Amino acid sequence: MNLRRAVAGVALAAIALTATGVPTASGTEGPARPDASAPAPAARTALPVPQPRPGPETPRLASAPLHGLPTLQEARERGLIPAGASARGTGPSLAPGCGTPPQGWDYHDYLAPGECLTEGTYIAAHYGMSGTDNLWYELWLYKGELVLYFHLAVGGYAALWTTGTGGRGATAWMQTDGNFVIYDQDGRPLWALGTNGCGSQGAWLRVQRDANLVLYTRDWTPIWALNDGPSSRPC
Repeated sequence: MNLRRAVAGVALAAIALTATGVPTASGTEGPARPDASAPAPAARTALPVPQPRPGPETPRLASAPLHGLPTLQEARERGLIPAGASARGTGPSLAPGCGTPPQGWDYHDYLAPGECLTEGTYIAAHYGMSGTDNLWYELWLYKGELVLYFHLAVGGYAALWTTGTGGRGATAWMQTDGNFVIYDQDGRPLWALGTNGCGSQGAWLRVQRDANLVLYTRDWTPIWALNDGPSSRPC
């Protein structure tokens, strides 16, 4: 299934559910700056693990080439991730240095340089309302896969795309070189966005309420976007 068509199909279904508009231009959304939290418009507690797990029919988001990328230990030594980060880890307690974004009510829609996702954590963008029900796009690290879900609070989760990775102990890091990388439990790169070289611009990653995944500079300039982006592999 075509990735853009799959995302568009879910977005059209959501539009039928809610009167809230969705921006279509990539990288043009401009709410909170990346150093500010994005509180939910309605009370929200920590979410359950999303179901169902992505199946073989879920579109895959391909990785950039992994050859030449550092291991997690090497990334730490080069200052690409916080110095306290472990080469192994299955969660925050086993991945020191991992700045996991707030969950539940205080969720963020972005990962700043040096932040990471561990198993069962997410960033989210509030899409709108359907009656009294809230709708979100949520980027989860779930069982070793990075998955973008559309979440209808009373209707469950629909997976829009996945990295197709997997395995216990994975962590996903927004590195200071601008790359976004999933590492396995042994610290080897499993998947990468391929945006290394953007770090000098203060690159940070954001999931938007149009289901887009966008890389911004520190001055709010989009330099990469999954859908209709300025470049497929920038910098």
